[in-house]
Amino acid sequence: MLVYVITYTHLGTEYSETLTSTQKKLYHKFIDAGADIVIGAHPHILQGMEFYEGKPIIYSLGNYWFNMRSLNTALLRIVFTEDGYELYFDAARQENGITTEITNEKKRDTFYRHMEDISINVLFDGDGRITEKK
Repeated sequence: MLVYVITYTHLGTEYSETLTSTQKKLYHKFIDAGADIVIGAHPHILQGMEFYEGKPIIYSLGNYWFNMRSLNTALLRIVFTEDGYELYFDAARQENGITTEITNEKKRDTFYRHMEDISINVLFDGDGRITEKK
């Protein structure tokens, strides 16, 4: 049986896509200490991702249901397999207190390209699968 350590943190600057040096240093230390996946929360907005030492760091998932702002958001899906796991980001939009999945292909592609732009070494395919950019 495979066992994974997933660290879920509460850190970052609210409503900023910009990562703080504290976030990056601390999240790297979690991986160095043995975490397999690091997931962040607190900024109330999506932030970028990176693979560090081959392991994923999701700096902030944003808010899936929380407030009346109009923001992109997502659900992180971790699909466990016999060999490990796969990560997916299910793109969504929160507007007027309602969160809906982004089903329009062009809008979803724009969402994933933006996530790549604010991330460090991450690629998204059209289904939201997250992989490390080599």
